[in-house]
Amino acid sequence: MTTQTLQTALMAGLNLVAPVAPTTTTLPILQSILVATHDDALTLTATDLQTAIVHTLPAGTNGDGEWAVALPARLFTDWVKTLPGEMVELAPPDATLRLRAQCGAVAAELAGQDAADFPQLVDADAAEILVDDVPASDLARALRHVLYAAAADNQHPILACTRLRFSSDTLVLDAADGYRLAQYRLPLASRRETTLLIPAAALKRVLHACAKHAETPASIRLANPGAPTARAVFVIGATVVTTALDDSAYPDLDRVIPNYAVTTAILDRQELLTAVKRAAIFGRGSGQLLTLNVSPSSMWGCVLAARTDYGSDGQTELAGEITGDPMTIHANAHFLTEGLSALESERVQLALADPLKPLTFTSGTDFTYVVMPMQAGKA
Repeated sequence: MTTQTLQTALMAGLNLVAPVAPTTTTLPILQSILVATHDDALTLTATDLQTAIVHTLPAGTNGDGEWAVALPARLFTDWVKTLPGEMVELAPPDATLRLRAQCGAVAAELAGQDAADFPQLVDADAAEILVDDVPASDLARALRHVLYAAAADNQHPILACTRLRFSSDTLVLDAADGYRLAQYRLPLASRRETTLLIPAAALKRVLHACAKHAETPASIRLANPGAPTARAVFVIGATVVTTALDDSAYPDLDRVIPNYAVTTAILDRQELLTAVKRAAIFGRGSGQLLTLNVSPSSMWGCVLAARTDYGSDGQTELAGEITGDPMTIHANAHFLTEGLSALESERVQLALADPLKPLTFTSGTDFTYVVMPMQAGKA
């Protein structure tokens, strides 16, 4: 009996699951991909115990019976990558767990490990459905708006998580790293109200899967709620991403968002983004510090400027709809660039309350981005 699948489909599946397998670990089985056959399908599974991805691809089978074996993730992926775009045939593993694979004139025998040693995963079908039939493209858009704002280090592990708040009509996603926060509101009806704290690194896997299946409906589920083994489960077409949850107390981010503004500016998003990137060239040696001057009485309502440590400076003048008092504020160019890059709208509103209070960027009612100000000379 052999199982056949196209090299392109196999490679696409490996690209989804292989990055989860750790390159260094005290459990060698985690460096493997579980390859299994059932019902004219081939499943690929990888996990690091915190996050798991299962991808199912169509396959043809000659003969009866199902089989499973854990193959070296890096070796199998790198080998498949070199194959021609033809049919790949996989023979069941023999008694020594060696699997023979062939694609045209290319063949290999891969030494595997017992599938029984691979970690057991939660059953996605048995998990409680929170939201169903969400366009994967909508979920991807929501994730793109917030994930970059989560902390990238482990000094504050809770800030390396993204908060998902489910309600009867809205899914609110929050991420923050102590210097800025991003919040996105996705109109979505949940079957019950709950809050999940999910590592941003795991949600990047979800985003990757959504990007690959943009036209596919997705669902968000909860397995073993209330238990230490609780998991969030994202089903996106033929891909299932399962991730551990954090049960720590998440900061009250809503109180960080200013509830008033002294000065507002409605600007062209792309023009503002280009101006910020241009100013960042001069701010490289000063902690990416840029100066933002907003004045309703000037010919140009908004001026972005930055100065190098050795005296060079540059500025860009922008026209916009400005209301309120003149104000000068300093901010980190990198933070502004990431927030503005995540947006898809043509225009963005900037709200300023005080030179020492956060800058707030909004786009309609669904996106809010808050950046803490900097003090000149203390970058």
